[in-house]
Amino acid sequence: MNTIKSLRNATFREWIAAALTVAVLSGLVSIPVYRDRLKTACRQFISIPRRLGASLDAIRIVQHGESYRVMRVLKDNTFEDAVILMSDDPAEPPELRSIVWCAYYLYPRVLVHESGLRAHPGLEADFVVTTPHFVAGLPESVAAPKLDLLPLSARAREYATRRTP
Repeated sequence: MNTIKSLRNATFREWIAAALTVAVLSGLVSIPVYRDRLKTACRQFISIPRRLGASLDAIRIVQHGESYRVMRVLKDNTFEDAVILMSDDPAEPPELRSIVWCAYYLYPRVLVHESGLRAHPGLEADFVVTTPHFVAGLPESVAAPKLDLLPLSARAREYATRRTP
């Protein structure tokens, strides 16, 4: 009901601005020149890795640096339905603290912080990601000097031993 009242009370300028916005958005796509330009821009964007002579992994490493390398290590060394304990330490890069960012690269693996494990006692972590700033449940003096992936569950230890030559 409030929406209808606010539409009735809209000023003439607001109506003109809304009408112009709708006209531009609907008309721009129907103009052949812009449609062709849009297709060309899309093709060029898709062909960037080929034109640069780089793989998508190489481009992502340049874009995201060490955070993307961590995602590759995790993806290559964990099974698809693994539950991975991630860091929520403020000293970590923001990408590695973000479950959403990490899930983009690691789906269908389940990613949780320590608080998530406490909230869901039935959920057992298979792996823990240790970094120079984060080792789950250990004091900082014992923290890992580098990135490591530690198997916690029995099936994770079995998976790790099968992958080790």
